[in-house]
Amino acid sequence: LAAQDLHELMRCWENIHRTWQAEAHVRTVLFREETRWPGFYVRADYPKMDENNWHCFANITWNPATGEWTCAKRPILPILVAGGGISGLTATVEATEVGFDVVLIEKNPYLGGRVAQVNLYFPKLCAPNCGLEIIFKRLRANPRFRFLTMAEVTAISGGEGGFEVVVQQKPSFVNEKCTGCGRCAEVCPAERLNSFNFGLDRTKAVYLPHELAFPYRYVIDGAACWGSACARCADACPYGAIELGMEARTIILKAGSVVWATGWNPFDMTRLGNYGG
Repeated sequence: LAAQDLHELMRCWENIHRTWQAEAHVRTVLFREETRWPGFYVRADYPKMDENNWHCFANITWNPATGEWTCAKRPILPILVAGGGISGLTATVEATEVGFDVVLIEKNPYLGGRVAQVNLYFPKLCAPNCGLEIIFKRLRANPRFRFLTMAEVTAISGGEGGFEVVVQQKPSFVNEKCTGCGRCAEVCPAERLNSFNFGLDRTKAVYLPHELAFPYRYVIDGAACWGSACARCADACPYGAIELGMEARTIILKAGSVVWATGWNPFDMTRLGNYGG
């Protein structure tokens, strides 16, 4: 290749880079020893797809000093998103819909964060049930999405491509059998301040976080509940969803990336005297 000016020299290097890229791709196909769907690539010596081993990254490097190529396989680990507010949900839905597995961690018993608590939210000034409902519908139908509520990240080690995350999950005392029928709350004698409504009213100790909660599942406030000495909710539940003996647990997760979206605190209005603070 030859060039008479910088523009042509850049085109020459582009062709060289394309050649390297093509060689790297072919070497990766040979290294993986697999066939993918028709129209992508097929190997006659490995005519069938390896469903158990194909889902991985194949990394390849070239040493210009020695001319040697090195290939290695890397597991595809999920993305861990810490925080189930609007930022964490947006990151989750965008990542899952382009093909990544995502585990979402949220400290509240519901997803939606502060946006779920407000009247209208920026920028369209829509009611939160509008935008959140669309996001929840998209995530509910996506098999790449998993979530843990009443859970917090307590430790992270490792680095990019190989994080180890320790998660502490508090007991909700209600399992996945809950249908949201509300019979437990009807018979519950204990009450608590409604934290979702900023403590302005009260709910029973077994409560639905709010009318559009996701997951739509009742939760028992362990600090307000009278425990097994009462157990009226367990007796009233026709689905066996109440587990008064449920305990906290520690979960260790592997993640390739971590998105930190743990939310925000309202601005201190006392600092804005011109607005009545």
